[in-house]
Amino acid sequence: GIEKNVYRIGSPLMGDKPVPLKQTATLGMIFHDHIGKRAEASDDKAKILREIRDTIRRAPAYDVVFVRAGQHQGVILSIDSKTIVCKRKGMDKKSEIPFDRVLAIYMRPFGRAPQAHLAAFLMASDTSGNRISGKPVAANDKMLQLESTVGLTYTLPMEKLTTLLVGNGRFAHVSDLKPATVEYHNYFEPVDKKPLILHKLEMDRNTLGGPLTLRGRTYKKGLGMHSYTAATFDIAGKNFTRFRSTIGIDDSAGKDTRRHVVFRVLVNGKALHTQTIERSELKTVDLPLPPDAKTITLVADFGEYLAILDRADWADAMLIQ
Repeated sequence: GIEKNVYRIGSPLMGDKPVPLKQTATLGMIFHDHIGKRAEASDDKAKILREIRDTIRRAPAYDVVFVRAGQHQGVILSIDSKTIVCKRKGMDKKSEIPFDRVLAIYMRPFGRAPQAHLAAFLMASDTSGNRISGKPVAANDKMLQLESTVGLTYTLPMEKLTTLLVGNGRFAHVSDLKPATVEYHNYFEPVDKKPLILHKLEMDRNTLGGPLTLRGRTYKKGLGMHSYTAATFDIAGKNFTRFRSTIGIDDSAGKDTRRHVVFRVLVNGKALHTQTIERSELKTVDLPLPPDAKTITLVADFGEYLAILDRADWADAMLIQ
């Protein structure tokens, strides 16, 4: 729930904790059960999730309430278990939206920049799919304690944990970085020469918005692309010396024999590595980076069969010092 200057979050993993709004950069909530009820098919659900995430990533300077028919943009005035009251942009009249119609909520930046992970941190996931990251404080065979970047301490029961990702300040998951540029191209150029973007770059998901899955294994971290996509990241001054990733074509492409993608890694705009992946092939990329590396670009390029099912995964993509 949300109270004056404070909101409370609760889950089997985190318990029930108050979080001051002044310590919050942005607040977003996605109601997967509501989306599931309103989506007509799995592809429809993936499309809805992509639209929501694309809007949230742009960090608009207004609140957004997502419903099946579109978006209510403006200022959220109140939220309870039955209704969300908001004042829409350009309108004086208040709108009341039944809570069971709401697919997601985004609340605009609160004036505090997001904090980076601490030098040493853990990201924990539980059996319900919740995640939290923070500095490890204590651990035994029954529990793990983490202190978040806003100073809250969480005691997590070991029996509820499914995944632990460890960070020590010497590596970064590429999916945690914001790309400096993302470039898209179509195999056949449209008449107006504007790219028709059917599948966008996804962080920690495949290009359809589903889990990153290669040969039956699901990866928590990585990037999902569709050819042609080129994502460039600024790494100047970060002292990264290696790039590593497991690459392949996502299992969502099925068993169609036309699966064929060319993976490329460029540093400072120059090709460092090229790897062709067919069907269910899986390859590990482990590359030393030059000392003068300022940018790294990950590319999913067209294969032999145009852009058919070119759902490229950069699983566990990371930069290492």
